Order: sequence, then structure tokens, then C-alpha cells
Amino acid sequence: MADPRVRERTRETMDAMGISPSAVARAVAFAVEQPGDVEIGEINVRPTVQA
Repeated sequence: MADPRVRERTRETMDAMGISPSAVARAVAFAVEQPGDVEIGEINVRPTVQA
């Protein structure tokens, strides 16, 4: 992003709405810990914070 104002606003939004690495790790751990007869075909990890 060439415009520093746009870059800063984007950074602020990411900081406010971003998902922590530990939350993503917990979602992945949930999927891989399922029993062999359970297929996880897709995982959607979204923030619960709304702008």
C-alpha cells in the first residue's frame, strides 16, 4: 500500500479484528483430534468481532 493513511487504517482494522494465533491453533487442534470415523472437510475460522 503506497498511501500511508490507508496502510495505517488497514493495520488498525487488523489489530481490532484479527484472530490470535492461539485461537487458530485451537481450531486446528479440534479438527485433528476428531476420531477416525469423523471427516473434517473444511474449517472456517472467523473473528467474532464486528467492525
